[in-house]
Amino acid sequence: IIHFHEKLLEKHQIKISYWTLRNELIKNNLVKYKKRKVQKQFTKRERVANYGELVQYDGSYHKWLEERNWGEELCLLVKVDDATGEINAKFDKSEWLIPTMKFWKGEFEKNWKPRIIYLDKFATYKINHKNATNDKELPTQFWRMCQTLWVKLIFANSPEWKWRVERMNLTLQDRLIKEMREENICDMDSANKFLKETFLPKFNKKFSIEPREKANLHIILTKDENEHLNQ
Repeated sequence: IIHFHEKLLEKHQIKISYWTLRNELIKNNLVKYKKRKVQKQFTKRERVANYGELVQYDGSYHKWLEERNWGEELCLLVKVDDATGEINAKFDKSEWLIPTMKFWKGEFEKNWKPRIIYLDKFATYKINHKNATNDKELPTQFWRMCQTLWVKLIFANSPEWKWRVERMNLTLQDRLIKEMREENICDMDSANKFLKETFLPKFNKKFSIEPREKANLHIILTKDENEHLNQ
């Protein structure tokens, strides 16, 4: 409803209070009101203080283009800066090694290196096979890359510990899908162009916040790292 309320003003210059709109939609059975489930309480970790100090990262599999690309699932790779809530995202076929490395290569070249990447224990990032009892800390290729570039990885034990990026995935599954439907986007290349040029700049301007401290803790790539980044 919040998104619809914004689009009425943005696209049609219709000004109406949120609660009036909500009540009308419910009354006309255009939306269904659901009681919120009582969720298990957990202590939300406070945001870090500085931009680039810690980012949360995840891949979200979903039918992002609905049936316009024959119902095929895509994976949205999402990075959220913990201090500001600023996001970057890119569609790919999966969350496996090559798409993930390409995503982070672009991040390192454009925005430099964050101090810490906070992610789950998906096989791209961490050895998690139940029989690998002697090699739990054996680095994956992605982990090895980050070690080489002096970027620390922290592995979450549950989705709640990286709730900021998990919540962002749900927000994007609501807002982004509707925006792409409105633009009749039907393929991954067009979706990535729309993300980069239209959706992300507007989204970050609207929802990102000022960090508590002013320092930018991203680390610039050294000359040697730049020269050997592909390797």
